[in-house]
Order: sequence, then structure tokens, then C-alpha cells
Amino acid sequence: MNHPSIRRRLLFGTGLMVSIVLLLANLLTYQEFQRTLYQTVDDHLMLSVSLLAKSTELEASGVDYEWQEAMKSAGASDVAGVFAFWDLTSGKVTKSPELGGDDLPLIYGKLNEPVKDTITLTDGRRARVVGLLHHPFADQEGIDLAASQGLKLIPGEHPQVVVCALEMESLVARLSELKEHLFWGAVATLAVIWVSIFGISNWCLRPLKEFSAGLLERSENESPGHTNIPRSLPSELVGLANTFNIVLDKVERSRMREKEFALRAAHELRTPVAGIYATLEQSVSRDRPVQDLQARIREALNIADGMRTVLDSLMRLARIRGGFELSIKTMFSPASVVREILDSNSSVMRSRDLRLIADIPEHLPAIQNDVGLFKVVAANLIENSVSHSPPGSEIHVGLVATATELSLVCMNPTKVELEESSIEQWFLPFHRGSVAMDDASGHAGLGLSLAREAADLLGGKLQAEAVDRENILFKFLLSVSGSGHDRRTRQP
Repeated sequence: MNHPSIRRRLLFGTGLMVSIVLLLANLLTYQEFQRTLYQTVDDHLMLSVSLLAKSTELEASGVDYEWQEAMKSAGASDVAGVFAFWDLTSGKVTKSPELGGDDLPLIYGKLNEPVKDTITLTDGRRARVVGLLHHPFADQEGIDLAASQGLKLIPGEHPQVVVCALEMESLVARLSELKEHLFWGAVATLAVIWVSIFGISNWCLRPLKEFSAGLLERSENESPGHTNIPRSLPSELVGLANTFNIVLDKVERSRMREKEFALRAAHELRTPVAGIYATLEQSVSRDRPVQDLQARIREALNIADGMRTVLDSLMRLARIRGGFELSIKTMFSPASVVREILDSNSSVMRSRDLRLIADIPEHLPAIQNDVGLFKVVAANLIENSVSHSPPGSEIHVGLVATATELSLVCMNPTKVELEESSIEQWFLPFHRGSVAMDDASGHAGLGLSLAREAADLLGGKLQAEAVDRENILFKFLLSVSGSGHDRRTRQP
């Protein structure tokens, strides 16, 4: 399966965005530069048209074009390009010498309103033109001279058009050169950005590769330690790296617990297997009476039955830990469940002369949760109290239910002197305290561990505390309004 690449995404995404920005920026730059050049040409043409229009004078003899004299004056340098005059009354056309045999188009608009356009000259060159309709001017001397001859000078009767043109080949060449510069500038900018992204991404990802190599080395190490986070790792990835370390530490602790669990389970099963082997070996070592053989076989069966109990507990604990335990929530009466468990342990309590003090109200409300897991918790707490109480002692079992919480309490004296620092060890698998070698009950020390696992699945909390140096109290608290953990049933 192909996974997306951060580097490729950066290169593609940044390249696309930079290309769009450069395209828009270059387009705006080109248009603004083109507008400025055109405006400069138009300004020169307007200046030329204005000077040429002012050189048209109405005299008694007719319209006099003084542009020849104007070209020789100090302002002649301000006349740009080629030009032509049209006398719209007589139809006479006067052209500048530089125009030669070429003609300019007759373009004009309203009086004294210039008209601009782009044309192609006869030689194929493009040019910018400005046309202006105007009236020739008449000075007072000319008006007086015409009056002495019996003439009246009226400029409006002699409309004139002046058209001035300036070739644009140099402008077009500059615009073409600008296009090329903008294009290669954009390409160079994009290339620099891509190379920078490629280098920076390699630089940023190098610490991640180092951290990944450290994780791989840790996975291959039989006794892995904490994976060091490179100082060069980006701060945005430090949280992810810390999370990896935390998860791996939890996995390692879980692996060590499972390893210890397996070793201790093997040790617990090795002892009864050795007992069965020794009993059967003694049975066949020589001829024995039938009664002796039957007694030894019963002894082996008792050991095997204890082994079956241990294996059942191990399998149940493994299923709960692995999430394979079926969790079905139904309405049930916790008081009925506790009474049933107490009844099943009554014979054992009588045989050991244990006195039960039970505080279980008759009308406790029903709750909705997993009745099977609740039985695991209640049965193991009660059986633990029965198994670890000295003969002739008292066992207290209480059940209290409120609108929000259910509390199951078991208190009993123990065979050992209690220490607060060691109480939590009671919930470890196979822990039976300092009297383990003298315990003839056949228990493997899995009950409390199994009960706590089941309590967690129910959404409750199982805890223990020392009432005094001899009595221990186990309390199971379950939120009635909560639904517990939602463990789905999985097939092993």
C-alpha cells in the first residue's frame, strides 16, 4: 500500500500555490508595466499634438501651418513621431517630412477631445496614434489685418485635424523582454523553493529517522531501555515521540508482566505435576494393597482437581485480560447473588468453625450490569475471606446499595500480621503471602487478581485496607448509573 509522502505533498502543494501566486503577480506586473509604457507614449503624443495644434494659425490668406517654424524652435524637440494635418473645409492634407509616402488614418472625435488608437503602418510596424479635432487660432494682429481688407476671420469655419503617430516596435520589444524575464524569474523562484523544501524536509525528517532507528533497535533488544529523543527533533513531533515512549513502556511492562505470569503459572503447575508423578511412581514401585492404591489414586485425583481449578482461573484471567470475556448487561439482584455464594461456602465455614456476620438487606434494588463478572468479584472476595481466616474467627460480609452506588464489603482476620505497604501485592497473580508454603487449601493466589480484573470490566473499583494489624477489609464499589467498560465479545 502506497502511503502519502509529506515531502511530495509539500513540493506539489507549495509548487501549485507558488505557481498561482507567481502567475497572478507576473500578470499584474506585466499589465502595469504595459500600461505605464503605453501611458508614456500617449503622454508624448499628447504633447506633440498640443504643440502642433497650437502651430495652426488662421490668417487673411487662409490657414497657415507654422509647424515648420515650430520644428526649428526651442520646443521642436518635444514633437515626437510623425504627423499629418487635415483641413476639413478644403480637404487639404499636410504631412511631416519623416512620414514620406506613408499615410496616417484620419481619426478624431469631438472638438478638442483627443482620440487614441493603435495602428499598423504600411511597412508593417505597429504605431500608437492620437487624433485631435481643433480650430486654428487667430491673433489680434491677424484679425485687424483681415478687417482692413474687409474680411472677417472665423476659426470655427476652418476645422482642422492633426494626427500624430509614434512607432511601438521598441515598446513591443521591451514588453517581450519583460515577459521572458518574468517567465524565467518564476521558473527560478519555483526551482529554488522546491530545492529548499526538499532540503529542509530532509533536514527536518532526519531526526525522525534517527528516532525510528532507535525504536527499531529497541524492538530488537531483549532488554530495551528508554528510546532517546534527538535534540534536533522538531518540537511538533516531540509529543508524538513521548507518546511512543509511553506506549512502548506500557507494552514492555505488559510483556514483562505476562512473562512473569507465565513463569509463575508454570511454577504453580509444576508442583502439582511433580506431586502426581511422585504419588503414581510410589504406587507402581512395588506391590501394594488395593486400599493403599486407591488412597494414592484419590490423592493424585485431588491434586489433578486442584490443577484443573488453577487452569480454569488462569484461562478466565487470560480471557479477561485479553478482552475475550463475554460482557452482557442484564438486570439482576446483587443481594441474591451474594446470598447464593454465602450458601455455597456455608459447609466450608462450618468445617472451620467460622462465624458469618452478614448484613444484606432484603429489598435491595436490582441493577443492570454483567451478572457473571459480578459473581467473579463476589465469589473471590468471599472465598478469599473464608480461605485466609483462622479457624474460629468471624467473617463480616455487607452489601449496601444507594441510588448511585453499590458497595460490597468483606472483612476478615488473616493468618499474617498486616502491613499497609504489602496490601497491594495481594492483588498480584499467584501471591499468597508468607504462609504460602503452609497453605493447604490448594489456592494458587489468583482469586484477588481475577476479582480486580473483573471489577475493572464492570466499571467499578476494588480496594483493600488494613482495619488493624490482624483484620483486612475488602471493598468493591460499583457505580449503578455507569455502564462499565464496553468490552465486545471476541472469539479467541
